[in-house]
Formats: sequence, C-alpha cells, structure tokens
Amino acid sequence: AAAFKIADNSTGNVTITLADGTTNTLISGYACAGLQKNGGTSTGTLTIQGETAGTGALNVTGGNSGAGIGGGKDNSCSNITISSSTVTATGGYDSAGIGTGCDVSYYGISASNIEISGGVVIATGNHYGAGIGGGGSGNGTSITISGGTVTATGGAGIGGSAGSFMFPGGSSSDIVISGGSLKTTSIGCIPTDGTDPVYLLELTVDGTSAVTINGNANYPKKHFDENKLYVYLPAKTAAAPNEVTIGETTKYTYDTTNSKWLTVVEAPEEAETTSFTYDGTEKTYALAESDYYTISGNKQTNAGTYTVTVALNDKENTVWSDGTTDDKTYTFTIAKATLDTPINDIVMDFYLDATGEKTATASGLPVGMGTETHTIDITDDNGIIAANSVVYGQGRVRFTLNGFDTEKSGISATIKVTLSSQNYNDFSFNVIVKLVAKNVQTITADDVILTYGDKNGKITATTDGDGAISYSTTSDVI
Repeated sequence: AAAFKIADNSTGNVTITLADGTTNTLISGYACAGLQKNGGTSTGTLTIQGETAGTGALNVTGGNSGAGIGGGKDNSCSNITISSSTVTATGGYDSAGIGTGCDVSYYGISASNIEISGGVVIATGNHYGAGIGGGGSGNGTSITISGGTVTATGGAGIGGSAGSFMFPGGSSSDIVISGGSLKTTSIGCIPTDGTDPVYLLELTVDGTSAVTINGNANYPKKHFDENKLYVYLPAKTAAAPNEVTIGETTKYTYDTTNSKWLTVVEAPEEAETTSFTYDGTEKTYALAESDYYTISGNKQTNAGTYTVTVALNDKENTVWSDGTTDDKTYTFTIAKATLDTPINDIVMDFYLDATGEKTATASGLPVGMGTETHTIDITDDNGIIAANSVVYGQGRVRFTLNGFDTEKSGISATIKVTLSSQNYNDFSFNVIVKLVAKNVQTITADDVILTYGDKNGKITATTDGDGAISYSTTSDVI
C-alpha cells in the first residue's frame, strides 16, 4: 500500500507543508510510490514546501517498482513542485527517486512537469531508474531546476531511465536548468535555461558568501558539505560572458568546440601616465595586476620608447574579453632630459712655442648619460692644432699644438664638442685654444760696492713681471 496517496489523475492541487524542525518519513509497499501521485494527464499539482525557516524534512521511499515521489508500478506522474525544506526521495527497484515507477508492462510511461525551485533535494533512482524522471523504461520530460541544492543519481541522473538488456532506455526532453546547484549522474538530453543550451560549470566556493550568477541570486552558498557548486550556464561570449559573483566577480564563456569553460579576463586599461622625463630613477607604466596574466617591460629607467607586454598565464583555459588569447601590448615613453646648466667653455692659453699633446677636461657633465655619440667641429684658420689630432672621450679633449713664431701672438682656435646621448638632449661645449707671446720682463738690481776684505755681499733685484728671478755666475771669487 502507499504510505501517502493522491487520487489517480487528480485535478485537485495538494500542498504539503513541512513544519520547521520536523522530520517526516513515508515508506510504501510493493508497486506503490512513497508519496504517490499517479497520472500523466493529471492537472492537479503536488507542492512540497516548508515553513518560514525551511528546516522541515521529508524522507520518502518507494516500494518495489514504485518511485520515491510520483508514480507507482507502470504509472506516469506529472505536476510535482518542491520549493523549500529538505526532501529525500528514494525509488524502489528499477524506479525513479522522483518520477515514474518501473514500466514493467512497457506502457511508455513518462514523468513530466517536475520543478524544483528551492530547498535541498536528494533524489536517488534504483537500479536503472533515474534520480529525477523515468523509472525502468520510463521517459522524462519537462523537468525544471530553478533553485535549491539538488542531487540526482541512479541508473540515470535526470530524464529517461537507463537502458538494459531487459529494458529499453527512456527518452529525455525539455530539461531546463536555470538556477540552483545540481549534481547528477547524467542528463538525458542537452539541457537549456529555457532558451539556450546550458553546460555544467563547477565552482569552488567558500561556503559562506552569497552567490549571484548573471543577476540571479537563486543559488545556494555550497552544495551540501562540499565547498563547490554545480551550476549550468549558457555558453555566452567572451564579449558578453556569464558573470559569477562570489565576493568578487569572475566571468566565463563556454568553448563549444573543445567542450570546456574558459575564464574571461579583462585586459588592463591603459595607464594614466604614459610619458615621463628621464631623471635617473626607474619609471613604471602602471597597469592593474592580476593572477591571470603577467606584465613585462613596464619598468624602465633610460630614455626611450618602450613596449609593455601583458600575457595570459594560462592560454588553454583563459581568454581576453575580445575572444583572443594573443598578448596585449602598450607603449610608453621616457623623454630625454635637458641640462639645467650649460657646460662652461674651456679656455686654454699657450705660449707660441708650445707644442705636443694637450688635454682639456670638461666639468659638470651629467651622470647617467647612457649610450652616447659625439661630433667635433674645429674652427682653426691659422693651423694652431695639428691635423687629425683631436680626440674626445669621457669628458676629455686631447689635441696636439703645432707651435708658432712671435708674429702669431693672439691667434686662437675653437674645438666644439657636441654630445648626443640616450638620456639627455644634445648639448655642446667649446675648448678655446689661444696662443700668447711671452711677456718681456725688466729686472732692476741695486749696485753693490764691496771693500777689499769684506766677506759678504748682497745684490737686490726686482722684476716688473711675474717670472721667477734666478742668477748665475762664472766665478764666485773676486
């Protein structure tokens, strides 16, 4: 006998409300469903719901060949809704957890219009019976999961029964999954969300954060004691992906060609500052960082134009929002600096008879010039500097003087050195070489009169120039 039976093909609606904190058990005998509702053409609806807290429980077991909830042996069922509380439904031999009993007589029975919108549902089919849908040889159609935590296992998960050498498998159609977490053995046809095909996405969750998917909050925080959710979502596109928010939002698109989910990654926005000026310190092209990609080339010191590369870390399982996996590139510049203070000219005076190699050293050259080149321009109308003798390196200018006679006094030559470097705008300095005559100096000495027998004498002399005075004599004896 059936522990709880609704009249076959009833047109009346039946609502069972599970009181908070209660556990209710129904176990039926042979050929009967635990909670029996026979009739594929029935217009009446069986609704199982809980009170405010939803802490009530219903445990239902069908007899041999009878479903847990639904049809008895050889019977279809339809119009069953579960909205809250915990419902555990176990089918009898070869029967569905929620759906039809075993179709022993091959009547072509079906389970239809079954909806789970909330609560916790554990539906276990026996042997070849589906968790939700057809018992042995029974069909499953118009089954909707829109919320709750649902586990459907058995010979099949959701839809028609599994087949065997004794029973042909049942057919499956119109299975809609638009919310909730569904862990199931199998689904007999490609499910949809009511419009588009949906695909299983396993999510790792913390079990405490609220879950919202594409604006729909009808999802549990976890699947029973697992820190996981089993959700079914449409493929969508990388440009308009599924948005899963669990504390933070992650976006997904389904690769139908390779049958796998891809995480959609937003490429970082261009940095606010894209131009810098060299000052000897490292400059950073600041992009948003992420565990999904690696940024390279965005830290530079020397002046120049640089390319920053952003590469996905896992190109097999992630994709940019434009649908590609190619590296993204950005450009920034570090402009050359301009010297705050010009380099002073170097003025060098040489006597007319000066010859040989000379060196002029520039002071105030900037630090960190980077790679550099130079040009040398010589203005030398009088041939003061020997041909091809000017060499520059590390702030020093080396050149060779030819030497001249007294008639060339006052002439000069200019060596202009222009430096082009990596980090500074071009600048130059001059080495001005002047030839001067030696000054004529007059030495004036006082007379000294010595008397024979004097042992000491002193000559006092002065000069009108800055030269040093020395003397020499061929004899120090008078």
